[in-house]
Amino acid sequence: MLTDCHVHVSLFPGPREICEQAALHETSLIGVSCSYEDSVRNLEFASIEGYDAMIGIHPWMATQREFPAERFEKLIYYGNVRGLGECGLDGERSPLNLQDQTHLLAGALEFADRFALPLNLHVHRAHAEMIKLLREYKERGLCGCVHNFTFSKELARDYINCNMFLSIGRPLLKRPRRLVESMLYAGPHRILLESDYDHLKGPFYDGELIVKLAGVYAQIFAMTFDEACALLEVNVRNYLDGTLP
Repeated sequence: MLTDCHVHVSLFPGPREICEQAALHETSLIGVSCSYEDSVRNLEFASIEGYDAMIGIHPWMATQREFPAERFEKLIYYGNVRGLGECGLDGERSPLNLQDQTHLLAGALEFADRFALPLNLHVHRAHAEMIKLLREYKERGLCGCVHNFTFSKELARDYINCNMFLSIGRPLLKRPRRLVESMLYAGPHRILLESDYDHLKGPFYDGELIVKLAGVYAQIFAMTFDEACALLEVNVRNYLDGTLP
């Protein structure tokens, strides 16, 4: 069994078809959200289809600098919320400037810390701001992952030091040198796998992707495919439970 740690179930035409495709390849799903409304839909789908759901506000969808904690708190009691995400900072595509995004994210981190929720983070052209903020919460034990990690070994070091896992997607199939070096630095215990909303495949979920990524992970860390799958699932449990290896 494997887990896709970042998939936008609600962006696909049919959540049931996504879950069926994943099940064919023995893959579980962690569905992330982009807004309050999307969080509600995601929790509804998850309650029917049986996958893990996260709630959050994507920086592309952010329109106010205050995190609406009271609204999101209602969702904690509405469904089985497994984490806060997708949330983060984007220095290029958000309606809010970075200062307001950082204020919003700080409110989200307070919420995550209050309810012991792991983070699923989007970071684009805002690494310095993100790392500075995460360092403020490190001693509280707040942890999570940086999704679609394709960055340098130095950034891998900084995020790992801030209690983060690295979530790796389709770019790994081409084994880019910088990404492989970052993974080797992080070690096999701090890696997760994801599909995201895979625009290269159009509006269809690629059920084979996580299996293919696990095969590359196994090769990079010189282990069998079965060993890789077993360790990746330990990583997922640690991530969701807030336990660092």
